[in-house]
Amino acid sequence: MFFRAFYCFREKDRSKKSRSIKKSDSVQAPDDTDATYRRKQGKSHKGQSINIVETANPDNPINLLTDIAINPNNKDDCKVIGERIDQLKAKTPDLDEIHFDGAYGSSDNDKKFKSQNINPIQTAVRGPKAEVELDIEQNSETEYEVNCPHQKVKSSVARKRYKATFDIEKCSTCPLKSNCPTLIMKKNRVLYFTHDDYLKKKRRKNILTIPKKRRRLRNNVEATVNEFVCKMRKTKLKVRGSFKTSVFAYSVAISVNFGRIYRLILENPSGLFLILLDFIRNVKERTLNLLKFSKEQSQVHRHHSLVLINESF
Repeated sequence: MFFRAFYCFREKDRSKKSRSIKKSDSVQAPDDTDATYRRKQGKSHKGQSINIVETANPDNPINLLTDIAINPNNKDDCKVIGERIDQLKAKTPDLDEIHFDGAYGSSDNDKKFKSQNINPIQTAVRGPKAEVELDIEQNSETEYEVNCPHQKVKSSVARKRYKATFDIEKCSTCPLKSNCPTLIMKKNRVLYFTHDDYLKKKRRKNILTIPKKRRRLRNNVEATVNEFVCKMRKTKLKVRGSFKTSVFAYSVAISVNFGRIYRLILENPSGLFLILLDFIRNVKERTLNLLKFSKEQSQVHRHHSLVLINESF
């Protein structure tokens, strides 16, 4: 499964008034008060962002879009996926691996992925790449092991962080010492880090733990994004407002899924029976969940009613 976003934006306003706008959430256009401003990779965008999730298992006969999220385009990508993790797991209970680019990774998301037993695969690094990479491995809840190209040391607990102390004599002969991220002290070189730093490094290395054929799964999402963009003239959305943007995104996602299912049936007519069985099973599960939820809500409502009746006496 992989995650991707693209931005719906409006015609660029070259007036002097647009240059004076400072806040990204200020009104960008009188006909679209939901639009926000964002500048990414040197390009200006006004509108909303559409985040797409689809299955990407190479063994699947068909992969479908499973989640669409519409947000202001000035909302950080890591917050967008962070709010969807629980829903993604609920929709696909067997989800155990998700691919995304560097913009979606964060320490909070790492903790959520761990609680849902999902292995996050980050396909790119956000920000500049470290010139000297230091690996951090966790031995226990309070002890870590830090590796540099020439030394391996165990950490100790500092006041608010963890501390790894390196032999300054060995560091003095290291050809990478001028770019080393450690701090130079009187008797040694020290690296301070937190558990979040460990999670960040672990997330970045996860891609090396999976087979090579799965490391480029996310590249296929560009074709999926094009399914949405091709419906826009010059990549500009024809509608205004977050509600109409949601209708557009959901409609395209439904049509994409139906198109994939239809092509699968044409290629394998015998698979239609299995698809219908799976569809009936999903409808049955959702109906039972809806009935269970309605029953719980009615019990809560009845409980509140009894309380009000008792209080009235």
